[in-house]
Amino acid sequence: MATWKARVGALLVGMLVLIGGPGLLRPGPAAATGPADELVVLVDPSGNLGLLTSVLAAGSWNVVAAESSTGLYRIQRSGSLAWSASALISSLESTSVVRGVEALVDARHVAEYVVQQTTPVYLDDDLTAASIRSADAYLLMNLPANAPSAPSVLPRLAVLDGGFVLTHEAFPAARLADQWDALDGDPNAADTGNGIDDDGDGVVDGGVGHGLGMVGAALVVCPHADIYCARVLDDEGCGDSWSVANGLAWAMSQGVDVINLSFAMDGYSEVVDLMLQDAANQGIVVVAAAGNQGASNLSFPANLPQVLAVSGTEEDGDADDVANFHANTWMSAPSRNVPGPHPSAPDAYGWWSGTSVSSALAAGTLALAIGENPGDPWSVLDDLEGAALGFGAMPQARVGKQGAGIFDVGTITAP
Repeated sequence: MATWKARVGALLVGMLVLIGGPGLLRPGPAAATGPADELVVLVDPSGNLGLLTSVLAAGSWNVVAAESSTGLYRIQRSGSLAWSASALISSLESTSVVRGVEALVDARHVAEYVVQQTTPVYLDDDLTAASIRSADAYLLMNLPANAPSAPSVLPRLAVLDGGFVLTHEAFPAARLADQWDALDGDPNAADTGNGIDDDGDGVVDGGVGHGLGMVGAALVVCPHADIYCARVLDDEGCGDSWSVANGLAWAMSQGVDVINLSFAMDGYSEVVDLMLQDAANQGIVVVAAAGNQGASNLSFPANLPQVLAVSGTEEDGDADDVANFHANTWMSAPSRNVPGPHPSAPDAYGWWSGTSVSSALAAGTLALAIGENPGDPWSVLDDLEGAALGFGAMPQARVGKQGAGIFDVGTITAP
């Protein structure tokens, strides 16, 4: 059987051939919800960037943000006489330097290209740092009672999320290797909210604490991982294709082993797709949440071949009926009642649910396995599949569509 790296490599080569071939109908971008006054562009940074500059100047569009090392640009229409977005896209796509260009939609709207977090957390005053490892969700994964010793080479895990609370005891300062705010373009990923219900959903700062919870789950499994936090979602849990692509560019520049995406996007983004292909080609393993609609499909970007989709189970191993499922799912992890840090206080804990936390647990498991077997991050995937634990009750419609099984963490550090 081909290794995971070989399988993904073959898929990526096939995608590149098909996308470049004549007559192929590739996935199109989702429709914008407002005036297309901003676009995100991905170019070949080694190409003739003068072509990009010339087209932008001719069309009266300006660069407002850039990650030039990876060729990522956010551009904005300048004045009423500027070319329309469609005219500019057509001109840009005709150049040899542009890899992808698409509309950028307001992140506060529940619409295409908008990233939404959906996982709630419930405060529990009886939970403590000492009691978490013995919770049913972690016992299901065969988590050892004692944390493992530090490996000789610390694994590097990037968490692209939002609502990072960096003062909680579950996220020791020593574990924060670096941070980046892809929304504001500065090296401070912390976000404790602004006290305003910006998205009008009735919940003030609904995204605060989400990134903390995902980091906390990963660190329970792999306590010695170096964590790289990229804020790509705001305090309401919303972002867009620019913030996600920018966060990916930053994570790739840090040389991480694993990237966790505990969110879903409402539509296909060619730019994000291309960035994730670049990450895979760089040897980075990317995991993403399958989605929380209980549907027989995977959310974007979990549905991409270069991304490992993670579905969810109850804490007893039964299928979680809220978790999405599909034949292309890689593995499953608990997605119900997973204890972790709560943002209300530095020593507060609560219960997380949803495939967001499943993905974070998968990322922590991968980091642990990579730390024990340093080298090619992709090499551990087959071992994790081979050691997977069986499911509990599984409706027939889900059989074969929640991946190889549930992660067995105990086998990774077993003598």
